[in-house]
Amino acid sequence: MARLKVSQAAEKLGLSKVSIHKWVKRLTLIEKGLAEKENGAVYLSDEALRVIEENHKAWAPEAEKARRRSGFSYSAAGRCCW
Repeated sequence: MARLKVSQAAEKLGLSKVSIHKWVKRLTLIEKGLAEKENGAVYLSDEALRVIEENHKAWAPEAEKARRRSGFSYSAAGRCCW
């Protein structure tokens, strides 16, 4: 089992370190034994990387942004028009 620090995992997955920490907390990976916290540093297993990658792809933030924008449009002056 390879152990990667959050910074290494972020580089490998193309996410920010903050995003990795949020996914670790959101998915409770430390409690499930897929990640370890040692002297303030979080180490992730290969399985934890796979879980984070799958959940991040399924989340699709672009779709969420499009859903939020669909309720209004902008006028030529740049103001919101309902």
